[in-house]
Amino acid sequence: MKAVAYIRGTQENLEFQKSQITNYSKTHNYQVEKWFVDKNTSANDRNRSGLLGLKEWVPNNKGRTILLTGIDRLSRDFVLYADISKLFIDNNINTTYLNCHKDREATHDSLLQNILSAFAAYEKDVMSERVKRGIAVAKARKTIKQ
Repeated sequence: MKAVAYIRGTQENLEFQKSQITNYSKTHNYQVEKWFVDKNTSANDRNRSGLLGLKEWVPNNKGRTILLTGIDRLSRDFVLYADISKLFIDNNINTTYLNCHKDREATHDSLLQNILSAFAAYEKDVMSERVKRGIAVAKARKTIKQ
């Protein structure tokens, strides 16, 4: 079966995702025809070149499959994920998230994917708060030293 893949992350992370998808493809008889890649871009950026390319690919490839390692690679913004997911559904695109087991019940799969998308958005908020706290601590230490 032919498929495309979407990956997003740092160079090291991209290589890891590519190997995961390649291994999955071999064991599940997929041939990845095209890779949509976003290197060093935010999951919240709606204008990522790889994502835009994927969105352009979708309407002309109804019924095809997209392989992704996880929902958080697609987006960490629940609204953005919902928009992209609707595009996939409207075009009968099969999304296979390697970290999200499908049980062949569409309603269960949809619920699980929405929950994972909400967790991805939560993780983004947690990471943002950690960075803000780290910056505040660094500034406080700098002030104390002076």
